[in-house]
Amino acid sequence: MRLGGVLAAALLLLAGCGILQPAVPDWVVNRQPLDACADGVVEVDSPEARSGQACVLEAYRSGRGAELVTAGRMETGEPLTSYLRVHENGTIEMFLNLGDDPSGPGAWERFRCEELVANPVMIFVQEDCEQLPIP
Repeated sequence: MRLGGVLAAALLLLAGCGILQPAVPDWVVNRQPLDACADGVVEVDSPEARSGQACVLEAYRSGRGAELVTAGRMETGEPLTSYLRVHENGTIEMFLNLGDDPSGPGAWERFRCEELVANPVMIFVQEDCEQLPIP
């Protein structure tokens, strides 16, 4: 195997082991800072996530900015990281990382929603969401 092939194989192995993580897009890294509704990234079905969701709903209702970042799995088993953000002006946005390679084509989606509606089972649901272009 040539040196280029060995290097490529090593990089794939490191990425697969989680040692070498692909870059998160600048528009996510440099997003407007908002108050965090949980420490770091929390598992989607955890008590921290439910508490974080209640925090996001309260921030939305009171006109404060807040963000909750959760990690879970899609139906296919692929990882899913969700950034739910509410802004002081009532804007609701979501950034979704749909895979292991955040820099891969189609790996990120971006949405804007019109409102958060309280729901006794799920804390809230996002309504009237539209997909936006990736910056």
